[in-house]
Amino acid sequence: MFLEDLKKQIPEEYFFYSNSIFNLFDLEKINDFYLFLKENNEIGGFFSKADSERIASRHIYESMVYIYYLKEYVNVSRETSILDVGSGPGIPGYILYCLKENPKVSLLDSSRRRLQFIEKYIKQKNYSDIQIIYKRIEEWTQQFDVVITRALIPFPYNAVLLRHSFINVAAIFSGNIQINENIIQYLKKNNLIIKNNIKILELEFLGERYLILLSHIDRTKKLKPIKWKTLRREMDELHNSNSKPKGWSRQNNIHN
Repeated sequence: MFLEDLKKQIPEEYFFYSNSIFNLFDLEKINDFYLFLKENNEIGGFFSKADSERIASRHIYESMVYIYYLKEYVNVSRETSILDVGSGPGIPGYILYCLKENPKVSLLDSSRRRLQFIEKYIKQKNYSDIQIIYKRIEEWTQQFDVVITRALIPFPYNAVLLRHSFINVAAIFSGNIQINENIIQYLKKNNLIIKNNIKILELEFLGERYLILLSHIDRTKKLKPIKWKTLRREMDELHNSNSKPKGWSRQNNIHN
């Protein structure tokens, strides 16, 4: 079902080059998860009406491609601990669990509205090795080898929000962004540096997509979680001239 629907949703030339991506995953797990999302989307409120018609391409396949590139640039093994921040219905974190050689996956979201559905799904499947965390990332102090996020708040503030929670790499799945000197200096002030900014050509049919990989400048420096009030003030200060409209909140994101 997943592959059949995906073929209908993406241009043939993009699907043609997907075998190397598909080979990394347990496609039976992917298919089961896809059916779960489709069957529970209305009651769970996972995706918008428009996106509900392209769950295969816009959410699952997109996550699979991101993960493919993550593995190209970052050492991910069964021993790697990975935290998905703002996981919602388990995307992209659960897709990591669908790798044939899956890492240790934790899904974090402060809202139970969507994550509780994936928690029930995981229990039904007896996947006891996935951790579910109902917390804001500012409240969670455990560190992970790799921390990922797909739809949280705009860059570079999502990176700063994650700064205390990763050991090796923060991976941000993003739409198009403009990285300038102000952003570079802001990241530096928070002990962060961009290691790679990879344009994902396989996802061009969805628009511009990038995988941004960050690490700490000083790995020995102890970083505390940044308070949301502080981060919100810094967002206003850095983008004062072209700031978001009043009423903008952390639920907004730049992932088109």
